Amino acid sequence: MSNNPQLDEFIQSSRAAGQTDESIKVDLIQAGWDLPSIEDALAPSIVPTNSPVELTPASNSHNQFKKYRKPVAAVLVLVLLGLGGWKAYSYFMSNPEKIWADTQGNMMDVKTAKFSLEASYTDTVPEGLKEEEQELVDYFGDGVTFSITANGALSLNKEETDFDYDMTSKLETKLSGFTISFDFQSKKISDFVYYKKDGNFLLSLLGGLGEEEEGKSDWIKMNIKEGQNKDLVLIDSQRTQLLDAFKKSKFMAPTKLINSEKVDGVNTWHYEASLDKQELKNYLNEVTKILEYSDEEMKSAESLLDKMEFRKLEVWVGKSDHLVHQALIESNAPSFINSITGSLDEARNKARDARRLADVRQIQTALELHFNDNGRYPTATNGQPTPTDGGKYKFSSYIANYPQSPEPLDGTCTVENNKYNYQQVGNDSYKLTFCLGNDAGGFKAGVMEASPSGIKTITPSNTGPVDEFAGIPFTASIRVQINLSDFNKTVNIEEPKDAKDVTEPNLTN
Repeated sequence: MSNNPQLDEFIQSSRAAGQTDESIKVDLIQAGWDLPSIEDALAPSIVPTNSPVELTPASNSHNQFKKYRKPVAAVLVLVLLGLGGWKAYSYFMSNPEKIWADTQGNMMDVKTAKFSLEASYTDTVPEGLKEEEQELVDYFGDGVTFSITANGALSLNKEETDFDYDMTSKLETKLSGFTISFDFQSKKISDFVYYKKDGNFLLSLLGGLGEEEEGKSDWIKMNIKEGQNKDLVLIDSQRTQLLDAFKKSKFMAPTKLINSEKVDGVNTWHYEASLDKQELKNYLNEVTKILEYSDEEMKSAESLLDKMEFRKLEVWVGKSDHLVHQALIESNAPSFINSITGSLDEARNKARDARRLADVRQIQTALELHFNDNGRYPTATNGQPTPTDGGKYKFSSYIANYPQSPEPLDGTCTVENNKYNYQQVGNDSYKLTFCLGNDAGGFKAGVMEASPSGIKTITPSNTGPVDEFAGIPFTASIRVQINLSDFNKTVNIEEPKDAKDVTEPNLTN
């Protein structure tokens, strides 16, 4: 017996369930208990007796009970097994942090593994669209689904700086009742990426590379550290820094034990996990510095993260090896279809701003004609040039109807500054203020001022990076599930024979 009731109860329940002390010790060591405490708790208790126990003959009722002893014993075993399992469940439920800390360390030591990936993006057509918007998205039917499945093997390269892989993938698109799918195979060995030509739609995206060599080789290859590709590849020092930053990060952790389950024949603990967005932002900030990304790119990543809601985040951790055997993520995502309808709104916004600039230039032309004929600019009435001001040539003779700024308001424009507000400044000058909701005509968005010397922005509305995701509804969904198995077993990734090298030279100086 020990001084820890939780430990004692776990051992008693496990023994009652038929577990040996050796197997109980293994479970407790894997769960993070120290060996002295385990051995102390497993040591037999000595109970002193003051008198011998008297044995009495079995009663008739006891003899009658003999015929029921097997079913009763079976029920008792089931109850004890249930209690033992519940105790183990309770222990692992109350210690997910310890399990996850071990898992993170173990995953860093993985050299090889097999994997399978299932990922999908689903978007639906929104309701209540305008007629022209509906015509634009009719092509999508009820919506669109993009999915990719991949199976293969990973192997840490000789330098232990990057993984090589051998992967077979399938890309599928469901659109308007039609399903289009592509199968392709790819490999990465050291500095080369290989693509199998047969049925590989990626080749068309790469400009049909290697197709002129049909019949000579089934594969093409590209050196990812040479030519035009080298700017897209991480250098070894960046990989090391990224790995160190990841090791220090604590943006995800299991929070609740859901169940004990088998994944690909392996006994695992199924955990619900949580994501700390602030910790993830801190990690992304480190990544930004390492990869030398701009502040605008960092802001875009943070904006995307702020709008995403991780509805499901779960991991399956091996009971014996404390490795991740399965992970599942479900979240909302930017709506591709809504962004198309949103582009119509953006086009309308730009059209309204173009109209505002055209109106102001028309007013300026009328003001200059009035000045040439009358030797001065017209007076103002209620924020507009006085229509009857002037001698033989009144202002109304140059512009019959004073333009009204289009609506609705755009950007940060208000009802007041959206008007074409005219003010006479002496006889030889004027101010005409208005507002642009977006950058237009070479001018920055914001409150504008027109005068005899031209047009300028006097109060810019965009003082920081533009949020690329502003106005895009996050009504689509993504789901990613990855399974890992056969950790640290021998993996042979063979280089395809006679692969055509299609690495394009770097054309920049």
